[in-house]
Amino acid sequence: MKSAAVIGASTGLGLYIATALVAEGWQVMGAGRRLLPQGSEAFDYVQADLAEDTSVDRLSQILRAAAPELVVYCAVAYGSGELSPPSFAEMDAMFRVNALAPYRLIYDYLTTGSDEKFRSIVVVNSDSIYHASLQTGVYAASKAALRVLTSTLAHTCKTKNAAVATLLLGPFGR
Repeated sequence: MKSAAVIGASTGLGLYIATALVAEGWQVMGAGRRLLPQGSEAFDYVQADLAEDTSVDRLSQILRAAAPELVVYCAVAYGSGELSPPSFAEMDAMFRVNALAPYRLIYDYLTTGSDEKFRSIVVVNSDSIYHASLQTGVYAASKAALRVLTSTLAHTCKTKNAAVATLLLGPFGR
């Protein structure tokens, strides 16, 4: 049976991807910040706040032990959305969840996992990097950092039986 890990599976796109993979016969491990979400009963679920170092470390260990053929990273932190600039703590959380955690998780997975089977890693990003505003600037910057960090993983893939791809999604309903 094929196996997958969907990080950001507590709601939205991540939950949809995880349940769709289960429906196609995949064994799925999902991870998300929220408590066990409705609709996740069909897959194994790990609660993990990716803004916290201990959660990233724990999820990295789980991911390496599970060794799935497919990893989808679509966890996201948007911030409060208030008109005033975000606090430093809010900016830190956005960069951790949107850029640093995925880089660290994927890097650890690629450099410590087995090369026996091909591994595909898909990172979901945002086109906000091309049209930031006062309210979305920090979010857009965190997603731009994700784009750069993800591209550096291509070098790691050269010596591994793996591929990393970035999906750049725009707003729905445009």
